[in-house]
Amino acid sequence: MNSTLIVARREFRSNFDSPIGYVVIALSLFGVGLFFFRDYWTINRASLTPLFTWLPWAFVFPIIPAVTMRLFAEEKRTGTLELLITMPVRDREVVIGKFLATLGLIGVLLLLTVSYPILVGRLGNLDWGPIGVGYFGLLLEASAGIAIGLYFSSLTENQIVAFMLTFIVLLFLFAADYLFASFTGVAGDLVAFVSFQRRLAPFGRGLLDLRNVVYFLSVAAFFLMLTTRQLESRKWK
Repeated sequence: MNSTLIVARREFRSNFDSPIGYVVIALSLFGVGLFFFRDYWTINRASLTPLFTWLPWAFVFPIIPAVTMRLFAEEKRTGTLELLITMPVRDREVVIGKFLATLGLIGVLLLLTVSYPILVGRLGNLDWGPIGVGYFGLLLEASAGIAIGLYFSSLTENQIVAFMLTFIVLLFLFAADYLFASFTGVAGDLVAFVSFQRRLAPFGRGLLDLRNVVYFLSVAAFFLMLTTRQLESRKWK
């Protein structure tokens, strides 16, 4: 656990030792804020529906692909990954450490967006309970997306390839309802099961469904396991 936290602290600091963290947070706040207040004045009532509508899309493109693409790809390209995995730290500790650091960066972004409901709260009455549930859902979605991004970053040395693979998979999972709206029967049930948007929607309404919590955590755990196996496979070659 101590090794995991050391890796997490190292990775979290690296986000702010370069412009990456600042640029991602600044652009995300600007873009989400732009759409949020545009839709807010359109509906003309104290509601955070625009926030929980646009922020998940921002996670799909470009936030999560951008912050995960370099995590292993850059280290593989520069050769520092070989040095890292020869240190007295397990592969799973490296994977979980990078995962926690990136989730921490997303957590900072979500914390900064709390300024939006605070501003809305000055214009009307808000129920902070459902808002908290909505943010919890966003954090769960981010966890699953980060784990997916980690896996694709571990497959290649090219950050652009890692970015595109993560984006395509997240877009498929999030937009499955739109892409396969005509599917019925077993295929329709499968689409409904994997759809991030359908899983996330109840959180935005303040509904905490344990099945959706388990789904996002299971996706995160599955891809973290795949990433660990991918790192371990390098030792067998």
